[in-house]
Amino acid sequence: VCAQCGQLNGVHQDTDDFCQAVYADDGGKTYAQAYDAADTDAFQSRMHDIYLPKADFLFGALKAENLKPESESYAGLGAGSGYFVSALIAAGAQSETGYEVSETQVAMADKMLGTGHMVHHGLGDTASVAAALDVGVVSMIGVLEHLQNPRTVLAALARNKAVHTVYL
Repeated sequence: VCAQCGQLNGVHQDTDDFCQAVYADDGGKTYAQAYDAADTDAFQSRMHDIYLPKADFLFGALKAENLKPESESYAGLGAGSGYFVSALIAAGAQSETGYEVSETQVAMADKMLGTGHMVHHGLGDTASVAAALDVGVVSMIGVLEHLQNPRTVLAALARNKAVHTVYL
């Protein structure tokens, strides 16, 4: 059991050094290789096949709550290379921003989506970013298990008065 995050982990502890080595050293280049796309067509294909169904599900859930998904504002924590941000755009979202610790993934997203959709932040800043968001919907697709302090980030989101929906 990791003393830092409380999760059962068979190989590593979520120490500062471990997280720095996995997600931030070399600008996140090594970790980003799993999300790389050879070209725009490959990016769009992955977005369409994997992430657009997730955006459609989210939009359906928001509609079930009598909300208008196209009128909501969205932030993605741990947005990686921007696949889900791209899916939100394709689904009709008008206001979306991804937040990511990997410089390499932000650069790839900027290349695929154009600048203005992604924000790079420091490895230890996720909770403060979550606390300062001024959006209604926050997504964390495949992110929670990678956070060093998941309870701290979730608590920051729970205290954030602007956030009404968290999509995990």
